[in-house]
Amino acid sequence: QIYCSKGGFDLRFARGGSFGYATYFAEDAAYSHDRFCYHPDPSRPEIQRMLLAQVLTGDGVEVPKDSLSAELTKPPFKTGTRRERYDSVTGMTGHDGQPDIHRVHMVYANDRAYPQYVIDYVIREQN
Repeated sequence: QIYCSKGGFDLRFARGGSFGYATYFAEDAAYSHDRFCYHPDPSRPEIQRMLLAQVLTGDGVEVPKDSLSAELTKPPFKTGTRRERYDSVTGMTGHDGQPDIHRVHMVYANDRAYPQYVIDYVIREQN
């Protein structure tokens, strides 16, 4: 269970990625489909599941994907301060050696996002 109605998405199920240890949300559903869809019924592998979430990005910051961003456990400090952090991080990513063309948003706290819809779907071959 990655979601708790009292606390949002549960960061304990997160894993480190290009922008550190966070909950990741893609703007493009195709990116999520290619990498992170779920098959809810093993007897029907053609059915895939994805969550459509509302994400509170607040005062976010664009961060380049590099070795420093991969170490994040919290958003960076706001420019000119060592006391106040940004609310979220935004960056560009790709997959399987493809260019970084997908915009993703990362939040580092459980209460910053919640699933709005559970979407079950099937990709049909085009004739």
